[in-house]
Amino acid sequence: MLRMYIYYLLLIPQIICAQKEYYIPKPLIIPSHDGKQQLYASIGRGGGYNLDISYTVTNHFAIFTTGVLDRDTKKRTSLWGDRFNIEKNDYVLKAGLGYFKKIKKPRLYNIIESYLGIGLYKVENYWYFIEGDLGGDSTMARYWNIFWQINICRKAGADLCLKSFIQPLRQRKFFHY
Repeated sequence: MLRMYIYYLLLIPQIICAQKEYYIPKPLIIPSHDGKQQLYASIGRGGGYNLDISYTVTNHFAIFTTGVLDRDTKKRTSLWGDRFNIEKNDYVLKAGLGYFKKIKKPRLYNIIESYLGIGLYKVENYWYFIEGDLGGDSTMARYWNIFWQINICRKAGADLCLKSFIQPLRQRKFFHY
């Protein structure tokens, strides 16, 4: 029982104070290619509208591009009951090359993929309180990054993948008002 209270004490601040409306990580590339001339495309919603496309050029190399567009106004309530809006005008564009290989004698996973790419990001967020003149704040940023992603996948009926992602950020412009 004491263990459960400690768990909740550690977890509740993570849930209550999470800044998910200000930063939601963008989706990873998940094609699980295993042959030549395969086209993979996905569309989704979560942190914006998302489109992923990848195509295998040879038996081991793929090209990919992804894009996320988040232009929306989100209505939220603070911990103290104040209602506020967040107006977002964000986008992410990523592109790159990938290498994939089938594992000859698989135990659990039978495909390994490695993707290297570049990403361009734009963030324009403005939040303000709906009632009263309690103020507001805005963020405008543009930055880029180079990233490397490794996928270890099992392709058998349904895909199962483990992913690792490395991305040092390079900031071009950042303004906070």
